[in-house]
Amino acid sequence: MKKYFFLFLFTTLSALVLSQNNSVKGKIIKNFGETFNVENPNSQLIKELSNAGVDVITCGQTAMLRKIDKSVVLPEVKFALSAITTLLQYQNNGYKFIKF
Repeated sequence: MKKYFFLFLFTTLSALVLSQNNSVKGKIIKNFGETFNVENPNSQLIKELSNAGVDVITCGQTAMLRKIDKSVVLPEVKFALSAITTLLQYQNNGYKFIKF
């Protein structure tokens, strides 16, 4: 059974979208069409979220495990050392963790 995680953290004026595990490869790569033969359905949403000030971050450990190089990732997506360190940093800055 595949697990997909999107973690959203909110403060009054800002938000974070953090992806990890199996959700990463299919969501953030630029050459999605080459791999899946369709345009990446997430690219417009990720661009709009980023333009609205939302930090879109992926887990660097997952990217390394899945052999995802920064050069193939959408330009709006930032890399973190790990998902857990990112969660801790944002929570220490007042963000609230909502997992669903």
